[in-house]
Amino acid sequence: MKFYASYYLTLLKPPDLALDPTHLARIEAAVQKARGWYFDADVQYPQELHELITDDIVSRFAIAGTPAECVPQVKRILDLGFSSLSMNLAAVRRGSLYDGLTETITTFGEVLPEIHRMAATV
Repeated sequence: MKFYASYYLTLLKPPDLALDPTHLARIEAAVQKARGWYFDADVQYPQELHELITDDIVSRFAIAGTPAECVPQVKRILDLGFSSLSMNLAAVRRGSLYDGLTETITTFGEVLPEIHRMAATV
């Protein structure tokens, strides 16, 4: 998720994030080194993004974690007053694209009923 977050960070550059300009420039330089579309299973991105992108940055651009960790993150968004969500599912990296997609879709299936329940109460 750090690569996805870094991509959106450099695309949007939200002023409320208040990143040090030097740190942001390092993130932008690392994103420029990436090869492939960020949703491709074989995308190659610089390992320094793991150090440059904090968990706080990831939480501003993605819902990430186990199903139990994702549900409260969705609730936080719904609590802001949104009545619907549009999500891109990014497959976890496994031995094959099929394995990663299968795991992602299966585990999202655990989150979806909770999202539906929460959205129905909004």
